[in-house]
Amino acid sequence: MVNLLESMHKCCLPSGVPSESPSAYEKSFVHKIFGGHLRSQVKCQQCSFCSNKFDPFLDLSLKIFKAESLQKALANFTAAEWSDGGERQYNCQRCKQKVRALKQLTVHKALYVLTIHLKRFHAHNPGQKIKKKVRFDCALDLKPFVSGSYNSTRDSFDKWLQQHQIKVPPRKIRDILK
Repeated sequence: MVNLLESMHKCCLPSGVPSESPSAYEKSFVHKIFGGHLRSQVKCQQCSFCSNKFDPFLDLSLKIFKAESLQKALANFTAAEWSDGGERQYNCQRCKQKVRALKQLTVHKALYVLTIHLKRFHAHNPGQKIKKKVRFDCALDLKPFVSGSYNSTRDSFDKWLQQHQIKVPPRKIRDILK
């Protein structure tokens, strides 16, 4: 699904617009439907200066090794973490030195259609598949994971797709939640 979205994004751009340029994300109808922006914020613990970086995305890749539910996987993805030692120290733009900092990734611009990729393979052993169920509800409240404006809406289609290998058959919600 991720490759399909990327290919559609590239194919549907006006001629002459590079696929990785900032204007590509503004002009691509694929990005307007499936795209959002992630905010990476780093906060200096000495002077409280916040550095924000915004990156476009078409899907969220979530680790499931330590998550029993989709909500927990999203919470892990957006959890704040310390960069306080060695190469992980943050070079503060205001302090002009390496400092202890708190880094957090959040969804800044929510999207109309959210594509989630569950990472089902161990990072340290790519050949070993994680074989466990990940719970999720019919509706997903993104509000706890969003740093920008967020309006919760639910479409009237009530269709879910479960992708497995190459086939993507339409499924009823009660079958998906089994």
